[in-house]
Amino acid sequence: MSEETQNSEEKARSIDPEVLRQQAEEIRQSSSLQPEEPPKPASRWVQGVYLAILVLVIGSVIFLLVSRGSRLWLLKGVAHGWTRVSTQESAEVFKLPAPPPKTVEPKVIQQGAPRFVFRGGGAASAAPENSAETGESDDTGAGTPADDSKPPAPPEKTAGSKEAYDLLVKNSEVVRKLTSNGLPDLQFKEWKPVRNSPPDFWINVVAARAGQEVQFVWSVNTESGTVRALSQNARDLERK
Repeated sequence: MSEETQNSEEKARSIDPEVLRQQAEEIRQSSSLQPEEPPKPASRWVQGVYLAILVLVIGSVIFLLVSRGSRLWLLKGVAHGWTRVSTQESAEVFKLPAPPPKTVEPKVIQQGAPRFVFRGGGAASAAPENSAETGESDDTGAGTPADDSKPPAPPEKTAGSKEAYDLLVKNSEVVRKLTSNGLPDLQFKEWKPVRNSPPDFWINVVAARAGQEVQFVWSVNTESGTVRALSQNARDLERK
């Protein structure tokens, strides 16, 4: 028998079983987990406080959902407070100088139409003279100086403008209602041309509302048949 086998047998005989039992018991006690104690229930007054808070929160939410005015008031208050806080914490605002003035070139606009003055004298036909350009009358003094303050006369009704008006009534439902007094607050009075430039015509439909005259201007193309509202009153009437 070898020396190692003898030494192991001697060590096994030297260990007392009672000592091993005690060691095992100590290990078992140290490794065992103690059961946690169940939490103590809250007292009645604490439960009452929780219940009151819950009822208050639910009631406030329902009240805000039902009452629109209170909801808006709350949102405005929160927004006002947030604005004050954000304004105080905002960065510094730097003021920039005003931009330099922009030069505007003068524009000359000639108003009115030139007037023609005919000279008299003998049986010869008179030659027209544009007194608006010269600013002078004829040699005999019979001419009248031009009056630029008077606006040019409106165009007259022609066959082309009448065709444009008929096309406007045909292609626009709102104009048909307007001219046939189909709109309760407007009473049709007349129509008149504003611009005669074939094939483009501007037609002004005049109506009365509460005793006041209201004008509606449309653009009509007699070749393509397109109708387009020009004035704000006409655009507003088409949007109704």
